[in-house]
Amino acid sequence: MKTNSLKLESKVVYFLLAIFPIMSLYGFLPLLSIGYLIILLLIIVNWVTRKFIITINLKLLITMSILMIINTVVGISKYADVTNTLNNTAGMLVFSFIAIHICASSKINLMRLYNACKIVALAATFFLFIQFIFYYYSGTVIMGNIPFLTPIESGFKSITYGRATSFFYEPAHYSIYIAPVYAMSIIRKEFVTSFLLAAGLVLSTSSTGIIMAIIIPVIILTKSKRFLINSIVTILVGGIILLGIDKYYSEFYEKVSFDALASNIRIFGTLDYFKHYSSSDWLFGIGLNRLKEFLLNHGYGYSLSENYASAYIFSFLSFGIIGGLIWLVYTVSLYRNILKRYKVIFWILIIVSFTDQILFNRNLLYLLLWIYAVSSSKIADKRYIN
Repeated sequence: MKTNSLKLESKVVYFLLAIFPIMSLYGFLPLLSIGYLIILLLIIVNWVTRKFIITINLKLLITMSILMIINTVVGISKYADVTNTLNNTAGMLVFSFIAIHICASSKINLMRLYNACKIVALAATFFLFIQFIFYYYSGTVIMGNIPFLTPIESGFKSITYGRATSFFYEPAHYSIYIAPVYAMSIIRKEFVTSFLLAAGLVLSTSSTGIIMAIIIPVIILTKSKRFLINSIVTILVGGIILLGIDKYYSEFYEKVSFDALASNIRIFGTLDYFKHYSSSDWLFGIGLNRLKEFLLNHGYGYSLSENYASAYIFSFLSFGIIGGLIWLVYTVSLYRNILKRYKVIFWILIIVSFTDQILFNRNLLYLLLWIYAVSSSKIADKRYIN
């Protein structure tokens, strides 16, 4: 079983990869969005053109297989109704099948991925500018959904109260998409692109986006001999930007306070749930996406009874210490395989995993695609990194 990657060369292929996070917002079949359908078709075409010589990401396959087994066993043993368990495991299976193929990455052309995603990112950012300007200067709401397609979840509504989402469900999802492209534009010294994307991250009003706009340049500049000066300048400029548009961002300052971080379910607020865990729950968790019913059973109000936490905490809630550590070790192990110049891509994954729930969804697949695109296995083949 080969673990080296499929060879992706067509610009059309990279454009399809670039738009799949957006198209994954719309349904096709149960457990299969339009975006996932696009990726599946790419995988099948790759099989046929390579005469069914199949290449996969073996480490990711092993990791996901263990988590699927834990989820299935916990669900069958813990809950009378196993329908949700089977549906959740099936969702993990679909994600795993796609991820182990598309993230077997030693032949993903980084520059073609970047160029395709840059086009989509700039288009999304210009549309976000339009949403922002029309809302704040004329009171007009411009929705970002594709009218003739059916969204899988409720979304796109944040713009109705002033938070631009572009083509995504919410501002945070826009920021996740933009972050790797923004980082690459700085690395490649394409500063006009960097400025536009940074402006989009700030105007999105997403806390994740604002943090990314400031911290990504700082991470990249750690390699500079003038790191301290550059970092101070970057932080000061970022601070001035935020202060200058304070009337739109007062909530941001509240969100990053110590008390807010401790109570926010996106950060540390869900740690309180562990006090209700039994010894078996601590070891193997309560199952993927079973948090809502678990909280209702322990007296939490409906408003708190949601399947949401940051990705790392959610992995421990869902799969216990055993499964959570397996996922943590897997993601941390990615660091050593990334070229030094592109380590910032790893830190984007870590920051997002600590602030958003991306487990086994389109956002995680998108970030993993970038992680494997900057893999050190391409160091001997300059055409993939230049």
